[in-house]
Order: sequence, then C-alpha cells, then structure tokens
Amino acid sequence: RVQDYEVFANETKREWPKPDFDQGPTHPATCLSWHDAVAFCAWLTIRERAAGRLSTQDEVRLPSDHEWRCEAR
Repeated sequence: RVQDYEVFANETKREWPKPDFDQGPTHPATCLSWHDAVAFCAWLTIRERAAGRLSTQDEVRLPSDHEWRCEAR
C-alpha cells in the first residue's frame, strides 16, 4: 500500500517517483522496481517481526512466478 511504502521510502532515503494519477494511502504502491519491492519486503518483515505480527519462520515476500500465474487466471 502507498502508506506503507511511503514510510519505507522515507526511512531508507529512496527516491520514489509518483505516478501521473491520484493514489490514496490504501492503494497499491506503483512506480517501483523489482529490487525496491524485494527491499521493501525485507524491511517489512523486520518491522512485522519486531511488532510480534510475524514469527521468525514467516516473512513478507513477493509471489513466485507460479503463484502469480495461478492468481492471474
């Protein structure tokens, strides 16, 4: 979501270009690279574990190609 990625971008001093359309805080974040998305997942995993919302075995990650294809059907 935009509101989550904004915090990440600010804390990690990442540039994040805004799209040419309006987005609300709960809309999906756009205009980011795959590398930025992976870094966001790692950052969010650390935060969620520290808050007790994820166990040490769980992590936030991007879907695999297979998972993405199944969902897109």
